[in-house]
Amino acid sequence: MNKNIETSFSCSFLNLGTDLLESGHLLDIKTTGESMFPEFRPGDIVRIKKESSFNINKGDVVVYKTDKCFIAHRVIKKFNIGKELYFITKGDSNRFRDNPINYNNILGKIIIRKRNNKIICFDNINIYLRNKIIALLSLYFPNVYNIYIKAYKHFLTY
Repeated sequence: MNKNIETSFSCSFLNLGTDLLESGHLLDIKTTGESMFPEFRPGDIVRIKKESSFNINKGDVVVYKTDKCFIAHRVIKKFNIGKELYFITKGDSNRFRDNPINYNNILGKIIIRKRNNKIICFDNINIYLRNKIIALLSLYFPNVYNIYIKAYKHFLTY
């Protein structure tokens, strides 16, 4: 496929997805990449929902848009600068945190993951608590969490 057509299609999809979320619709998309492994694997389907700033907390996985794609990373810190709300996010298997993201750039948060005909709802209290723990580990002990990720990947290959 022609690269210009791919780029045009990608931008159109990103704009359509953004418009759908902004108008209150839910958006299901297929994941790619490994920055959120093992939470999300390439090919998982995730459902995104626009949320108010009050409903986005440490441990939640939010989605924001870059020029080329949607990024889904875990919130590890939430803070204000003046009247502006910001989030620090990090991919679970990434070594470093992302730059602060203004709330206005957050498209929504992931509320459901589908993998192999199994559905995980992120509003489940057990998942909620687990996600809080992952956020704390990622914030304060990133090297320990990365060792866990490497071990998890290693055991998946056997």
